[in-house]
Amino acid sequence: MPAQRLDGRALAKKIESELTPKVAALTSTIGRPPRLVVVLVGNVAASASYVKSKAAAAKRVGITADVFSVPES
Repeated sequence: MPAQRLDGRALAKKIESELTPKVAALTSTIGRPPRLVVVLVGNVAASASYVKSKAAAAKRVGITADVFSVPES
């Protein structure tokens, strides 16, 4: 089977477009949007960047995202 190159951005956009109506239906059913809560411990730039992108993706599909940062100690 030959290798196949994937366009990650196009795939992410497709997944988000398929997920948005499902999230809207769930929101309608439960009376509030689903929520993503992340507790970020410490100050690691790579982790903060990753969490920021996940929170942004969640918001794009209608999921409420909350990020709580706490010190490592």
